[in-house]
Amino acid sequence: MVVTTGKQWFGNETVISMEIGTKTHEVGIAKEIVIEFTTTDVKLYGCGSIMWQAVGRTEGDIKVSLKYAKIPAIADDLALYSINKAGPTTGTIALDATSTSYPKFTLTSTVTSDDGLATRAVTLSNVYFPGYTWASTFSEFTEQTLDGSANDYSMTEAVTGGT
Repeated sequence: MVVTTGKQWFGNETVISMEIGTKTHEVGIAKEIVIEFTTTDVKLYGCGSIMWQAVGRTEGDIKVSLKYAKIPAIADDLALYSINKAGPTTGTIALDATSTSYPKFTLTSTVTSDDGLATRAVTLSNVYFPGYTWASTFSEFTEQTLDGSANDYSMTEAVTGGT
């Protein structure tokens, strides 16, 4: 990864894709995404001190929250994808009340530097959403919020010009 220091970043888009059968389908664009990496740690005490002497990570989680509104028609009910592992078969998405597993999504969020000379893409893999919120406001597009978790995170950076 190229490291460009001293830049501010401007959000462009977050593409939501899903595997249905053997094909990957783009199922939406997020209006807003928040990614939070958290860990559980273990502190080791001893050596004649009351302060911890070493610390180590034992569990990690990548929390994901995204909002979207006015997205492609196939993704209008994206939240229902999160509770139907098979995805749509005929353009109709229905709740699968017998499924005990989650479908997995890939999210790719792209940002551009303030000078327009570099881009960064954050990709989250194996994202699942155990729940969602659907909101309707008078004279506005409906807005859905999905909160979930990913198990893989990568960031790539590309310089598009300048030095």
